[in-house]
Amino acid sequence: MFVISIDLGYRYVKAVNSRYERVMFPSFVSLAETQGLDGVFGSAGTSRGINLKKLHVILNEYGKSEEYFVGERATWTDNVVAPFGDNKVWAKATKVLVATATGLLTHGHEGSLHVVAGLPLGFFTDQKEELAKFLKELDLTINFAGDLATNRRRVSFDKVSVYPQGYTALVFANEDNGIDLDLEKESWVGLVDIGGKTTDVLMFKLGDGEIDFDTKKCQTFDVGTFEVEDYIRNDFQTKYKRRLDDGEIYGILKTKRYFLDGKKLDMTEVIEEARKKLVEKIDENLNRIWGRTRRALSRTLWVGGGAADLKEYVESDTSMVIDDAQFANVLGGAYLADSNFRVEKAKAYAKMHVASMA
Repeated sequence: MFVISIDLGYRYVKAVNSRYERVMFPSFVSLAETQGLDGVFGSAGTSRGINLKKLHVILNEYGKSEEYFVGERATWTDNVVAPFGDNKVWAKATKVLVATATGLLTHGHEGSLHVVAGLPLGFFTDQKEELAKFLKELDLTINFAGDLATNRRRVSFDKVSVYPQGYTALVFANEDNGIDLDLEKESWVGLVDIGGKTTDVLMFKLGDGEIDFDTKKCQTFDVGTFEVEDYIRNDFQTKYKRRLDDGEIYGILKTKRYFLDGKKLDMTEVIEEARKKLVEKIDENLNRIWGRTRRALSRTLWVGGGAADLKEYVESDTSMVIDDAQFANVLGGAYLADSNFRVEKAKAYAKMHVASMA
């Protein structure tokens, strides 16, 4: 069965399919505003496929069509939203994001679909069935606007799997899937999965052909890369008496600059300050959850988009950010859904890629 593995992150949506194609775009959605000059200065398509920076989608459900800008394109509008709540399952934006990722990765596929999704450890027990129900009930079509407008694609799943985040990242990191982490057998290992809103932590021991978890030390805490954004927003408001919106923060983190009244502001220093503060908060929580056992760990693995951002601050001789950290959960999820999915092949294919939509 054709697999779509999706990580509905609070900041980025990441997804991969059975063909090892992958997409990533910011978790932003806005209503598509009618602009008379759209298309005059470039289209939403490229000669090789769909431009992920200009996602304009049309959802068709219950005989009604609605148009949205998704990802970076949504940040150009004044009505951008994102599913930031603890429970984002039934948020309209979540439906749009799932449909967009699925539509991008099912070109040329007409058969059945198996979708894999994840939830933070702390939300898994309460929201697993709810998320599965939401995904099972999805039944709509999507097409992409622009000069390379696509035919409608069905978004409906024949099979749904939901796993705890962090665990799927661990599956990805397992050396049996082609990644040699040189982990000591019968030693305790920590895993830290940093997302936008939350951080998941696991503590486990590798045995002979099995993994034992210390469940009391496997938790979720409400600290993530939003802390960096809040720090930048508050610092900017204090200095310049102006509140930055989510789209502006996204731009600052991407370019490390901001133009105010025609003057270019170098934001590098405040970003570094914010990231150091985030590392301090994560460190405090790890000490709280893992306690004295933390010093007895043979290695700590860091995954998630937040880990990739913080690589220079968290790595040491016994602490490492694994390769392809931002896609760890979706690649692990794809392997759990289909044991023929080869993680090492996915790593070799690790370029942002959407095949031609023609």
